[in-house]
Amino acid sequence: AHHLQLGFLKLLHGTRIRAEADRHGYRFRDYPPYEVISNRYISADEILMLKGIEEVLDRAWNSGRLRLTLDYFAGFFPSPFDMYSNLAEFLRQKGRLYQPVSAPNLFQALKEFSESVRGIDKLTLDSCLALDYACSMKNPVIPDFLGDSEVRALDGKEALESIGREWRKEYRKTILALSGKFPVENASCMFRCLTESPVTGNNADSAVTGKNNEAGPGTEDVKLGKSENRILPGGVGEVSRVIVDTTDIDPVTGRAVPTAIISSDCEKTDF
Repeated sequence: AHHLQLGFLKLLHGTRIRAEADRHGYRFRDYPPYEVISNRYISADEILMLKGIEEVLDRAWNSGRLRLTLDYFAGFFPSPFDMYSNLAEFLRQKGRLYQPVSAPNLFQALKEFSESVRGIDKLTLDSCLALDYACSMKNPVIPDFLGDSEVRALDGKEALESIGREWRKEYRKTILALSGKFPVENASCMFRCLTESPVTGNNADSAVTGKNNEAGPGTEDVKLGKSENRILPGGVGEVSRVIVDTTDIDPVTGRAVPTAIISSDCEKTDF
């Protein structure tokens, strides 16, 4: 789902549930919209915990900014619920849970949160953050908070020419080529896939979503080449190179769609 909404029950005048409030032990606010504080089934503390999850769910997932990063984080928790509750508690302890947070600071907070998660691979995390930043912010630069990262910006002109694409001067402000570790197999955001032949130098484009290997929306108008409905080569769990055209936008998510570069033998190579 592109957007998940977590809401809380309201006991509006004239509704049956309000008439039966005493039966279920409802406590609710005495002003509109009469939101529930607790009942005999869930405590006030538990509802406060859920409100924290609602806050981070809206900022991190529903904003569309951190799709790849959250996909990666999810593998280190028993469930997405545990991931969001841990993130909410982290932000609460930092005093940031309900404070206004700019987009760059939200990315920075996720990087800080990663330090408390056991098993995180720093390069993979930084790669996810860099790619999410480029795709959601439509900004063809590596942000300052990744200044000490091993993720590298490649020469855009060389990157395009190496896959047989013509370089144009206007690409300087729109194209970002990155080198890192980008998990694509279970990604909930869409990737385009370009497969290279190390022998002939030929290439073929496809538009894919990592999670279900189906063509996603916005696949007809591809900035870097014609798109076909093809799946990721079997066994490709991550790629080491991606190209982001910040003008190639998925109309559903509003994110730029990255192109994953995959060699024909499914081995990861570098520019």
